This record gives sequence, structure tokens and C-alpha cells, in this order.
Amino acid sequence: DVAFDVITASCAEAGNTAAIMLSAGFKPQSEPHLRGMLSSIRASQLGDLRNKARIFVPSGRWLMGCLDELGELEQGQCFIQVSSPSLESCFVKHGPNFSDIKKNLQVIKGLVIIAKNPCLHPGDVRILEAVDVPGLHHLYDCLVFPQKGDRPHPDQASGSDLDGDLYFVTWD
Repeated sequence: DVAFDVITASCAEAGNTAAIMLSAGFKPQSEPHLRGMLSSIRASQLGDLRNKARIFVPSGRWLMGCLDELGELEQGQCFIQVSSPSLESCFVKHGPNFSDIKKNLQVIKGLVIIAKNPCLHPGDVRILEAVDVPGLHHLYDCLVFPQKGDRPHPDQASGSDLDGDLYFVTWD
């Protein structure tokens, strides 16, 4: 079902209830509450597109930047491991095994494009090589920058730093 695929890929927590209802076989045509939730999600996404120019990029994320404390990354490299949306976490979220939730993790490898708002100069967009570093596998849903190099990559991207700044990252 198209609605289920869109909700699980792009809505995170906001679409969990609707996704659970769709997976249980409820149809928006016959269930007014589900139809209302889907309409609300659609309106929210259209509002983001209209007001903030936000569009869903399947091979992209907004990630918080952090430093490679192990010193394994070289200049021009980064480490990215992202989690995929999973309905499994919806069902066990409030149970005693919260920390044991199986996460669908994917290490991104290859060229990636990073940027941080405000992106006012073409040089604020950086192209880095995402590499797989086993020592960093405990980190996910963040963008790990190297500590090596002449000038830090976060500083190259709009003069940023690593005090909680969010970076847009896209690959493929």
C-alpha cells in the first residue's frame, strides 16, 4: 500500500499509529480516524514544503555532527550509519526491553554531500567520502567528522562547529 510505504519512510513517530492501523488492514475509505490522520500528515508535509521548502529525500538525512574521538578518519572522510524506520519499535517502545530493540542500521559508503544552513556560498556544500570504520559502529544517526586535517570540515560548511549543529547529508 502506497500510504503505508510513505508513512513508514518519511514520518517517523508522527505516522506510527497510522502505519499500525494500515498494517492491521484498516482502510482510509472506511475508517474516518485513519483518514483524518492521513489527511493531517499530508497537510503537515505540504506545509513544510510550502513554508520551509522541505522535501523528503529518501537517500538523505538531517544528522547531528560529532567528532571521531578515536582518530581513525582521515581528512576528506566521514562515517555515517543510519537507522531505518521500523514498526517493530512501536510495539515494544514502552516495554522493559526498550534498549534491546533491534535497529535496522545501514553504514553509508561512497561519496556524500553535506551542507548546513544557512548555505550562502557554493563552498558551504562539501563532498566527503563516507567510509566504514568498525570502531565507530556504536554511533548511528549522526555524522562523524575526522579530527585530522588542516581545517575542520564543519568549519568549512558555513563556519559551523560540533555543538549540536544539524547537517543535511545525501548520498547515491
